[in-house]
Amino acid sequence: ELELLDEITRLRYLGKMPPGTVGETRSSVLKNFRLLKGIQYLPPKIHSAIVWSEIEPFEISDESQITWKIVSTENTDRSKNLYRTGNFKSAKTLEKAQETIVYSEKRDVSDTNPDENGPETKKQKTLCDRNIASDSSLPSHHKTLSWSENSCAYDSVIMLLFHVYLAH
Repeated sequence: ELELLDEITRLRYLGKMPPGTVGETRSSVLKNFRLLKGIQYLPPKIHSAIVWSEIEPFEISDESQITWKIVSTENTDRSKNLYRTGNFKSAKTLEKAQETIVYSEKRDVSDTNPDENGPETKKQKTLCDRNIASDSSLPSHHKTLSWSENSCAYDSVIMLLFHVYLAH
């Protein structure tokens, strides 16, 4: 189907599309095109793995059973669709609404005192044990790249590599 649709699009773009290949659905356009060009018509750039023939025919699914229905807006419930235009609330209104929420559940005693029966706190991992700020061999202000609006992630990587180079 995609190969035929590509051919239809190409011919329509070039203005060489035969009249009568219009339709409301994809399947109707394909059927009309195949009736005009022939059932065994193959687009010129089709791959040999997907070529169809009389032995292996290419059949288009019949979608003529589709019925269209115009949905009226009178029967729809606007309260169910919150994302329609005009139903948005400003951030300030949402903030005020969130402040007025009252929670009815009480907190557990273990929540108020984290030392009892809670997980032990771990010491934060550090990259190195020495204090870089007190190291007198390094200048107090490192040379860095100046950040601008067109800077990219590579700038920060280069800056990090430069600082590693200076430190060692």
